[in-house]
Amino acid sequence: MTDTPPPLSFDTAEPPARTTCTFCGRPLFGEYYTLNGQVACGDCPQTLSAHHRGGAGAAGVARAIGLGSAAGFAGAVVWWAIRRFASLEIGLIAIGIGHFVGLGVRRGSGGRGGVGFQVLAVALTYFWITANYVPDIVQAVVSRGVAADGVAPSAGGMLVGIAFLFGLAMASPFLEGAGNIIGLLIISFGLWQAWKLNAPVSIAIEGPFQLRTATPMTPAPPPLPPPVPGV
Repeated sequence: MTDTPPPLSFDTAEPPARTTCTFCGRPLFGEYYTLNGQVACGDCPQTLSAHHRGGAGAAGVARAIGLGSAAGFAGAVVWWAIRRFASLEIGLIAIGIGHFVGLGVRRGSGGRGGVGFQVLAVALTYFWITANYVPDIVQAVVSRGVAADGVAPSAGGMLVGIAFLFGLAMASPFLEGAGNIIGLLIISFGLWQAWKLNAPVSIAIEGPFQLRTATPMTPAPPPLPPPVPGV
């Protein structure tokens, strides 16, 4: 037979909906806090606050760039493949690229957020949205015979050529002017997705609130049996 834990009572008008910490899962004893409205133990608010106050460091920035770029590259490949093999121009994919690049940067930064990571997420989003046009530009250049002179380019020439292709791709949304206003708006929505997903994190800590064990009520004694007549 297992022991039944004693009931819990709270000194607040509305007791928390759970009796374990939302962040570390440990049971609550003695007192608890709320962290952005979530029930937390006594250690987690300070730990999480220190995490968000501290910088991500070079490793965190590298992770944010890596994860954001991986998401952006995958989105660019999908967009290019749809255009190449299905002959469909689905600009809404730009919003998806912004969303997943934003998530990648956020995860790489440890959820810290901030203007620096917002700018990084927007830059990566725009780079990978426009990078899906690089194969088309390469194909157009080759088909016009610009690179078909039979002379192997030097390493420096190749780097300059690659930089030129990516620069042309990044400028491509603006080359059509007002004729691409819808496309520019869609790209703007994608950039906004990346920006808002890395907004600065605001931490509101409230407490401590006391959590105490209620004194169990002593059960009433059983009633006495009725007297026996004649005794």
